[in-house]
Amino acid sequence: SATMAQQHLLVVLLAAVCTATAFKPVFMYHGWGGAAPDFEVLVAAIEEVHPGTEVHVLDLYPWEESRKVPLFEQAQGVIEAIRNISDAHGYTEYHLVCHSQGALICRSVLQMMGDHKVDTFISLTGPQMGQFGLAGDLTWLPEPITDRLAHFLLYNWVDDRRYTVRR
Repeated sequence: SATMAQQHLLVVLLAAVCTATAFKPVFMYHGWGGAAPDFEVLVAAIEEVHPGTEVHVLDLYPWEESRKVPLFEQAQGVIEAIRNISDAHGYTEYHLVCHSQGALICRSVLQMMGDHKVDTFISLTGPQMGQFGLAGDLTWLPEPITDRLAHFLLYNWVDDRRYTVRR
C-alpha cells in the first residue's frame, strides 16, 4: 500500500499531467534497475482519474539491462519506441513521465529527438542538475575515501562510456 507521501506525489503528478491538457497520451520510462511494473500504481491512478487516457509504459532495458546498456543506446531505444507508437496511433502531442536515470535519458531524448511532440515532461527524482558523491550505502566510510572511491568508480573510461549520454 502506498504511503501518505507517495499518495501526495501521485495527486501532484496527476494534476500536472491531467491539467496540462486532458486525455493526451502518456509515455513513461523507468529508472536504473527498474522496469514497467514500477509504474503500476501511477498508471492505475491515471486510469481512475482520466479513464480512457492512453498510457504507454516503455519496458525497454528492464532490471539489469538498465545498468548494463549504455545510456546513449537506451536514449536511442526510447526515441524509436516513442516514434513507433506515436506514428501508429497518430499522436500530435503527448506527455512524458520518467523516473530517476530514466528521467536523464528522457531529457536527452528531448534534446536528441528534433521531431518529438512532448507537451509536458515530468522528471521524477531525476538529478537534472547533476549528482555528486554516493548515496547512503557508503556513508560509513571516511569522507576522503568515499570521494576517491566515487571518482575511481564513476570516472574511469569504462564506466564513463556506459553512463554518459553523448557521442
